[in-house]
Amino acid sequence: MAPTSTFRYVNYNTHACPCYHDIISLRKVVFCLNRQLQGFTLLEIMVVLGVIVLLVASLYPSYSMSRQRANVAVVITSSNKVLHSLELYAIDHGSYPTATITAGSTNVLSSYSDKLTPWPWDHSKSVEGSFYYFPKGDNFQICWPLDPSANRAATNMSTGSISLDEGLLPDADGFAVCATASTDPVVVSLR
Repeated sequence: MAPTSTFRYVNYNTHACPCYHDIISLRKVVFCLNRQLQGFTLLEIMVVLGVIVLLVASLYPSYSMSRQRANVAVVITSSNKVLHSLELYAIDHGSYPTATITAGSTNVLSSYSDKLTPWPWDHSKSVEGSFYYFPKGDNFQICWPLDPSANRAATNMSTGSISLDEGLLPDADGFAVCATASTDPVVVSLR
């Protein structure tokens, strides 16, 4: 019996790198090394960058919407702290504050809050100093006007309604988080 040959034919059209086959020659090794060192073409890199840009562009609106929803949620949860301060004030003084409190004014409730929560849209302000308080006998209305950038998120989060007095927030437009002595904070439309 004759010995069988271990050589086989390598088709260069179907194999990208012929240097790992049975017949190795210097020309084939140089071809293989050059092929391995080529890297990506400009067109391939541009296609990958285009796909990345499309993904970012499609995901950004949902990211910004979720960020605004989180900002509105911060105001809702932090408003409970202000409502608790109002209850403590009522316990100490026998009634709720009788003067109107506007955003940025001297706050009679400042001694009832030990730590201030930053306003989500401007960290130089606080949630505890950005509300409008209006006394109504034994009751009150308190509102935190939301930033206009949160209008789209607030539209989906509008959970209830509180009948606000006409002209209560004259310069506010859009949405606000409002509460009374008997209702929890809800997102309401000011239009």
